[in-house]
Amino acid sequence: MNLTTRQQRLLKHFVTREAALSYLEIAETYNISLSTARNDMRYIGNYLAEQYQISFHRDSSNQFFLEKEDIRTLIKAQLPFSFSTDPNIKSRLLLLIYLLLFSPPQTLSMQKLADLLFVSRPTAYHLLNTAENVLAEYDITIQKGSPSGLSLSYCEYSWRTAAATLYHQLKKHGYQINASRIKATPISTADVVSVEILEGLFPGPGIRKIINLMLRFEKEQGIRFIDYSFERMCIFLAISMYRMRQHHLLEYREPHTVTVSEHNPAYALSQEFTALFAENLQLKLPPQESALISSLFLCSNLEYLNSDYRYSIVPSLLRDFLDELLERTGNMLNRRIAQDRKLYDDLVHYIPSAVCRLQFHHTSFKGSYDTIRKQYSRLFAIIWSTNLLFNHYFHVELNKEESCCLVLFFAAALERAANHLRAIAVWKTGTGLGEIALLNAVIEKNIPNLSLIDVLPLHQLDTNPYHHSAYDFVISNCAIAHSGKTVVQVNSILTPDDIDAIQKVMLDITEREKQTARTRAAIHYLLRPSGILTGVHSCSKNEILKKLCTLMETSGNVTNAFYNTVLYRESLCSTYIGNGLVFTHGDSEQVHQSALSIALLDTPIPWDDAEVDLIFVYAFNLEDLERNSIKMDDFFSIFIDITNENDRMNELRKQQDPDAFYNTFLSYF
Repeated sequence: MNLTTRQQRLLKHFVTREAALSYLEIAETYNISLSTARNDMRYIGNYLAEQYQISFHRDSSNQFFLEKEDIRTLIKAQLPFSFSTDPNIKSRLLLLIYLLLFSPPQTLSMQKLADLLFVSRPTAYHLLNTAENVLAEYDITIQKGSPSGLSLSYCEYSWRTAAATLYHQLKKHGYQINASRIKATPISTADVVSVEILEGLFPGPGIRKIINLMLRFEKEQGIRFIDYSFERMCIFLAISMYRMRQHHLLEYREPHTVTVSEHNPAYALSQEFTALFAENLQLKLPPQESALISSLFLCSNLEYLNSDYRYSIVPSLLRDFLDELLERTGNMLNRRIAQDRKLYDDLVHYIPSAVCRLQFHHTSFKGSYDTIRKQYSRLFAIIWSTNLLFNHYFHVELNKEESCCLVLFFAAALERAANHLRAIAVWKTGTGLGEIALLNAVIEKNIPNLSLIDVLPLHQLDTNPYHHSAYDFVISNCAIAHSGKTVVQVNSILTPDDIDAIQKVMLDITEREKQTARTRAAIHYLLRPSGILTGVHSCSKNEILKKLCTLMETSGNVTNAFYNTVLYRESLCSTYIGNGLVFTHGDSEQVHQSALSIALLDTPIPWDDAEVDLIFVYAFNLEDLERNSIKMDDFFSIFIDITNENDRMNELRKQQDPDAFYNTFLSYF
């Protein structure tokens, strides 16, 4: 009584994988009908009973399986065919290379490696050396004896070439390659190759179940695995399933820390998926494998399509980190990136996964590092300098791969800020969401350099959902008052005149921003913290003017005679401009280099007919200003506005040292 080739493969499946299969699963695995599956199982059952007095058993799910004692008997028996996956030693080598290319780093003893490959220890050692030589041809190095176990060092093109070669070699050795179940999967050709290899190495419904389970989970949860995350998850889960069925459990350290993952939606998703995985594949996951799945989710790049995953409350540690990161980079770039809501949202989800990858020395970046560093050299240097923040908050060291990812996030924010103004719309609608959809579409088509960051119902305006710095002006279809921002009133259905009005306001704002930039340059040139006195005790008008003129004389900006010209200016008429502030100047002929000095008194003093506690002395030289392209008209137009804002003046008066005063004053421009 002999078995056909297909029946031999089916029996191998039961023995080598200790599998439990139903008639339907057998039919799907071997592309045969249910009746043929029944006939094959009946014939194999008769063969085992006649030759070895062994019979199949059924579980509660009507799946056939062999007892472990019977499996050991069959392995020891002198059978007319081999129970190893393939008797050809080259096939063992392919399996080893596959495991090295696609399995997670793990600590493997030579005995465990031999068990995984179904070979003896000497053969496993020989295969490992051979695999090392084969992979070296693709510039791929096997890292041996490291704390993370066997792992690889490679370039992206090398990995793709090796994977494609492996795929063709597996086909050549007779593995069944069938990708029909993944045609709808939105993944790249290299990913398809990897999944096909999986289906060849692990024949049966298992890998196809994993792929379908992943697709289903993405759809149900409103997420998307990007980069290589989908492929990596499928591969790791297949190997995890293989390990559990072969009882080869790996040692894996705790996958997360409370600080980075407790509030991370990826961690909650991993718990849901673990339960789904165990239920659908009818496997009881040991702690090591559950921990591995959690770490895979935490290290994956996930795109959250479901708005529920957008945090309403960001964990305090992450919030503090992001606030400091955005403030530092914004100051170094001199851009308002801290108010970019898209950047903040992206980083809220990116940073926890990046921290996990850094903790586990796991990389997902396969882009061109040199190209990014060259194209964004200054931005890369700024991001690289934030390593201190990563170390302080999360106790990890930022590597070049994650630096590149961060550079791209910030580059996107800079692109958004480059030529775009931002507005919020405050809308009173009588026709519902259609009106808002039309507003967005008309603005996108006709004013491409305007980003409409939100459309708020009228009643939400008073709740101040956005910081003033997050937008430049307001568009509304009804009359509203909004402090500190220009409001453009338009019709509910935008007309060409409305579009012209919006564009005119944008032009004015752009010009004002240019004016502000010029003014900031003027402040940097004219004023230094060393030219500021704070907490000055009460003294006479002339005494305080003498102190300020002496500051400028000491720094070489003015001559000794400048003080007398200031007093002469004071004798002509009052220099008091309101709100407790004096702005005076001297003769330009006594000025070498234009400068500004300021005194903040601890208590007001009489000044003509007013009480004064802020004194500005301005020394100007027209040739010097022209030579440095400084337009004082820009400065004065903004300065006068500032002096009329009580909140800003009160804030300025609270500053207790020259540096704090300087930074606060500069922030108003």
